[in-house]
Amino acid sequence: MSANREQWVWTAAHLGAEVTWVQQLCASVVRPTGGLHAVIEVNGGIDDLMIDVFESSEVRAACPVEFDAAEMRTACASAARLLTGFVLAEEERLDEAGTGRLIRVVLHAEHGAILCYAVVPGQFVVGFAFGQATGESGTLLCDLPTVDAADRAMTDLVNALRQRMQLPRQDAGGWADDSALDVPLGLTTASRVTSTETAVDGDRDDPALRPALRAVRHADLHFVSRVRGWSPDLVVDCFAHPELRTPIGSITPEARRKFYVDLSGQLSHTVATQGRLVRSTIGSHLVRLVLDVEQGAVYYYHLPTGDYLVGVTLYQRQVNSADRRMSWLAAQLPGQPVDSA
Repeated sequence: MSANREQWVWTAAHLGAEVTWVQQLCASVVRPTGGLHAVIEVNGGIDDLMIDVFESSEVRAACPVEFDAAEMRTACASAARLLTGFVLAEEERLDEAGTGRLIRVVLHAEHGAILCYAVVPGQFVVGFAFGQATGESGTLLCDLPTVDAADRAMTDLVNALRQRMQLPRQDAGGWADDSALDVPLGLTTASRVTSTETAVDGDRDDPALRPALRAVRHADLHFVSRVRGWSPDLVVDCFAHPELRTPIGSITPEARRKFYVDLSGQLSHTVATQGRLVRSTIGSHLVRLVLDVEQGAVYYYHLPTGDYLVGVTLYQRQVNSADRRMSWLAAQLPGQPVDSA
């Protein structure tokens, strides 16, 4: 137990005094309320450091099941190692899209989240947060306080670590541009993508098409698919928009569309494997997944029908904005009326 009576701290025996500043920075974001309940640093696949507040009454109240602190630490350490291995494997799969390294993964469950951030290649920090993370009336899924506060705390931690290493900040999460928070989610006539810039594959009478068309735009959310029965049955994208083709012209809109359509169907396997990590620690089911790369992000949103939505943005500064549009779209489906936003 550390000097802070609520924090439990463990450091690997192979580390020397130089770990002190890393420990201090990690400890600064671990607290019983309003942030992260545990942080684990994993370097080269090996645990270097773990700090948690699993002994606190607030965390025990937030967790949906009773747990033994020592067993929870073991489960979280195992999940952290497996998750960093997943990041390295997923980077290879996403490399075809040419959007850079995978720098942030969010596993958002019904009662908390696991967050994995890359500090530098091979070095990660993995955070755990417990608490109700679905069903709050009038709040977008990506804005729910339990996960949002932990996610932003992880961003601050990684940028502080990189600053000490004389490295620039990385805009994981796209929090640097929060202007989207003040902009209505609905599309005005002027901001709609024209029919010549929008590709649609699916039933034109599908009730999900209208909200999907409203959600996709070249400013932030560039691709949406709904996956039903292992394959996408509705796809909307604006990859042909001139502003998207100019900076990333090495990949044609058709090739990019095919890559993300194929990835959409494959995400069911990803969610199954990562869902087991969530259930072994957070103790609930995965409802949202974010794969945040250096140039954008891929989003997974579970639907009550068992179907799921996949979204893509190619703009790093708009990762947060696109996530909010995905949250809005998921709230409209299935069978819910489209609001007038």
